[in-house]
Amino acid sequence: MADALREVVRVESGGGATLYVLPVTAFPGHVTNAVLVDHPEYRLLFDLGTASALTELERRMEEARDRFGLRTTLDDLDLVLFSHGHTDHFGGAHALAARGVPLAIHTLDARVLEHAEERRQLFRRDLRACLRRAGVGEVERLAALYGSLKQPFADLPVDRRVRHGERIGPGWEVLHTPGHHPGLICLQVDEVVLTGDHLLEGITPVQQPASLVPGCGVGAYLSSLRLLEQAGPFALGIGAHGGLIPDVALRIRQTRAHHLARLRRTRAACEARALTVSEVAGALFGSPPGYGAILAVLEAGAHVELLHQLGALAVENLDGLDDPDHTPRFRAVSDAPLEPC
Repeated sequence: MADALREVVRVESGGGATLYVLPVTAFPGHVTNAVLVDHPEYRLLFDLGTASALTELERRMEEARDRFGLRTTLDDLDLVLFSHGHTDHFGGAHALAARGVPLAIHTLDARVLEHAEERRQLFRRDLRACLRRAGVGEVERLAALYGSLKQPFADLPVDRRVRHGERIGPGWEVLHTPGHHPGLICLQVDEVVLTGDHLLEGITPVQQPASLVPGCGVGAYLSSLRLLEQAGPFALGIGAHGGLIPDVALRIRQTRAHHLARLRRTRAACEARALTVSEVAGALFGSPPGYGAILAVLEAGAHVELLHQLGALAVENLDGLDDPDHTPRFRAVSDAPLEPC
């Protein structure tokens, strides 16, 4: 991961908002940047961290009070807006809801909070099927590992579902940027853009196949990078992990180039012989331990999926294709363009 922020950062926007970047430890070794957008007319918190991070979030706000004179408290918030439905961004939502703070998330991710147990069980079922189709061994062990690392979250209603182009507070615009997650959003605050996990300083967000999670996928992600590029220019980006993004346009180009290079490597890996998704993951990432093995297969599968859609890869072993657990082997068949439209 890119170097995490170690102290509160204050940013002034041209429209009168003061933004405080509040880094909190969501999981051991994993820092999430909650962002307080403080405006005379409206106070918004963009992302929150996990339940275990709330005490640290309070300490970060105390730090902002001591260093910068911040007067806003969590009880003063008009809204908590989650960038997307991953626990390191919304896990502390119950505590804020209990204090009467309204919660908002994109309409495509609302069910992650409202039907959390249903979603967790369905995803684990679908993940098993995805891993089997990828040709992964020890599917049950990996599925159990996935379940053990997910923090429990009781179903919680959200107060507001947002959509692309919607305005919040003094006019801050919601940008729907799916790919890493179906309902992932960025928020444009004047000339500053809060990018959640969509655009990060120094790293790129994990991808997963659209066949596993509709609304995800590398194709959707590349299209969302283009949308963010067209919404600019921005003076500054603030991602949910790592440091600030001083040149948003440059970071978009770098991130796009990263995925195009990975698509080329994926296609090249399938030129000598047809490979399963698991074998592609091995060619790209080796043998990462633990949860990294799941992420490697999902990342490889997302890139294989797009190449297959574009006609750059084809399934070699069509026999048994009707079997839902059939493990396809992909071979390179053309030099089709790697980026959809």
